[in-house]
Amino acid sequence: MENAKKLKDKLGRGEIPLGTGVSFIDPAVTELFSHTLDFAFIDMEHNALTLETVQSHIMATKGSDMAALVRVPWNDPVLIKPVLDIGADGIVSPLVRTVEDVELAVSACLYPPLADS
Repeated sequence: MENAKKLKDKLGRGEIPLGTGVSFIDPAVTELFSHTLDFAFIDMEHNALTLETVQSHIMATKGSDMAALVRVPWNDPVLIKPVLDIGADGIVSPLVRTVEDVELAVSACLYPPLADS
């Protein structure tokens, strides 16, 4: 989560972060860019990436300042929590259009006792 904070701080300073979309299986390219880019946008929504593949991409960012952001296939806690459990720095939830959608996405990212508040 430290890399997510670095990305957020960069945005807060008005700087433009650079990143890349990830839609392939091999994490070698993610690792290659991990020391030059600010984030990787790992796309599970439009690609058949498994949790194991996503975890490999997340692991490829470790030891760098690159934040691993994962777009899950649907705004569903059953899909969001495992991605957080394998170490994603952030979640991008598709089809969030209403206040209720936002509340569902945020609550899926919180663990007790925060989830209960």
